[in-house]
Amino acid sequence: MFPSAPSRPGYAFDINVLNLYLDLARNNGTSIQSLAAALHQQHRANGYILRDKKGVPILDGYRNTLGDALQWYELLRARVNRATRERIDSARVAVLYPEAESRGGPAEEGGHTTQMDGRKEISQYLVDRCPNCFAAAMTGTALPEYARCDFHVATDANFGHRHDKAAGDCPPILSVSAGLVPAEFINAVGDALDAARKRPPRRNTSLAPDAAVGQCEKAHTAANGSRQKAAGDKHDDKGKAAIVCRHDNPIFWCNIDTPGEQQKYSFGLLIWLLMHLPSNATVLNLYDIGCVTDKTVRLYEILTPSMEKRVLFATSAMHAYAHQWQCQLVYSPRLQVGLGLTDGEGVERLWSRIRKLIGILRHVHRKRRMIILDGQLQWIADINRDELGHWMARKWKKLRLRECEARAQIRQSGYGAETLREQWALQRETQLSLRKLTAPRLKKELEAVMEIQDQIQAVEEAIAGLEDTLRAPAPEATQRLDDLRATLAQLTQQADGLYSALNVEDEFPDISEFGVDFVRALIKAYDAKCIARQKLIGRFFEWEYLDQASGGTGEPLGTKQHQRVVQAIQKRAPATMGAITRYNDACIKVREHLPPGKVYPLPEPLSTNLTELKNDSSLLEDVWLSGTPENGALWLTDKTVRVAIRSQLLLDRCQEEKKRLLREEQQLFGWLQLEAKAVARALYDPSSAQIRAGTRH
Repeated sequence: MFPSAPSRPGYAFDINVLNLYLDLARNNGTSIQSLAAALHQQHRANGYILRDKKGVPILDGYRNTLGDALQWYELLRARVNRATRERIDSARVAVLYPEAESRGGPAEEGGHTTQMDGRKEISQYLVDRCPNCFAAAMTGTALPEYARCDFHVATDANFGHRHDKAAGDCPPILSVSAGLVPAEFINAVGDALDAARKRPPRRNTSLAPDAAVGQCEKAHTAANGSRQKAAGDKHDDKGKAAIVCRHDNPIFWCNIDTPGEQQKYSFGLLIWLLMHLPSNATVLNLYDIGCVTDKTVRLYEILTPSMEKRVLFATSAMHAYAHQWQCQLVYSPRLQVGLGLTDGEGVERLWSRIRKLIGILRHVHRKRRMIILDGQLQWIADINRDELGHWMARKWKKLRLRECEARAQIRQSGYGAETLREQWALQRETQLSLRKLTAPRLKKELEAVMEIQDQIQAVEEAIAGLEDTLRAPAPEATQRLDDLRATLAQLTQQADGLYSALNVEDEFPDISEFGVDFVRALIKAYDAKCIARQKLIGRFFEWEYLDQASGGTGEPLGTKQHQRVVQAIQKRAPATMGAITRYNDACIKVREHLPPGKVYPLPEPLSTNLTELKNDSSLLEDVWLSGTPENGALWLTDKTVRVAIRSQLLLDRCQEEKKRLLREEQQLFGWLQLEAKAVARALYDPSSAQIRAGTRH
């Protein structure tokens, strides 16, 4: 039995019941009130009615006392676990350095301490969190512009885990949270970031064009720290941010106390991690806005010179549609050498696992909330660590399947690996050399056309909305519909006239030999693809909004709000499909106007399957509006080569993933051997008798 208070307890509960509740809470998010109410109802049904001193039945049952008992029991169990972990750590040191033990014991082996620079060993805390990643015998992989790193981590924020200020706080609780980054440290990073931005920026040395990164910055809400995702004073904690390893193990996390997703949280978590690693360890940090984060690091002195040389930034693989193609050429993990198949979506999967706690923790005491969250994250890390063998087995299975598919696609193309790699290098060099994007070049000529296209879009949406609401024939509504269709025809005619007036001979001398009609049709296709891409990305963001609400990343949606979002998506569906159809028709017109005997990289039609388009890199590539490069640019003129290049890149990533998985297998096996010896030594140590007695429950 376990008492409900340290002294003079009024109740005591069976330890098995407390353990059962903790397992239920971590797996299903069961609240204390639910268990207390169930126990109370069961006892009443069996004739056991709780009464106070005056004989009046107690309605609350065991709610308060059960909560107190669980709080003290969790703290005591955490204390026993820490003592056990310390004993195993001491035994590990004795196993590794037996000669040092005879001299009175060595210094700390690399435990939970932090150093800005000069650290020589990996923190034992990180090794315990994920031995696959951090049980590394050697660190310091060279970090040129694109090379593999020692460790892969991902960062993200969550504004669903808020805490109501009205819930209040409780007296200080003696609890040690190893994974929580102190708020003082995060705020200090924020102050340093603000101070750095006041100084003159350095030259941006990134290969990605500033215009492309700027467009990515506008497209992502995470890149706008002033945008309020949790506005108002109702919540004292607005959310939380976390950093996880590539095996989805939570490493560190911190509270978010600002309405927007400011960069101080991602930088704070990254710096805190680097302070637990050797001074020569290299880290790949994947983030939804990794391109913007890298730009900040290059412009301002946020990290120390040593840290800057050891950190590589990339974007998460599943959010590619939200980034410009020039940005992906530099920051996409699937297009870079040495990054394997790490996707950077581990934090999203973490949010999904703890979304069940959102409603429960919003109204508990603030310090109690921190203890529950930290315990949940520690439990997830322990479960993931115990399942690392299964994780690697799943990875090997998926890797072999993807490898077979890539090899089959390459064989079908008829080109060799060296040819495809050369063509990819030419494509990347050519597309990155276009520092001035095509859009600014056409800005003066297409500005009026784009304005009319916006009006056409508004009229089309109005027509679609009126047709949906028109249940029965009505003279006024029918007349309104006819007027809108006439306006649409007039605007379309004006747009065609502006296209005809474009001075294509002067603006595009490289392709003037193909004729005026061909160049104008090509510009129409360029314009149509820009509009279609804008609509599709908006649709993908709406899908992500719904996915985040259900997955725990964003604020949960009620039934009405969910229906409104779905209805808005359905309402815009005709306009989106219309934009795709117009672009596909424009592609046909381009082919029709291509002079006989001429060869040009013609635009490819888009699929009408939006799920396929979300992961289709061709959606992000602009229509080619320049002359054909010399030296036989097969990547530009042959669609088969472009498809084979993607397969070759995937095959290269699979080979890199193989090497990393083999390395992780060795590290896990070595860690298991060392851990078994340390546990055996600690178990039979006479000084561990008290801990052995405490862990029997």
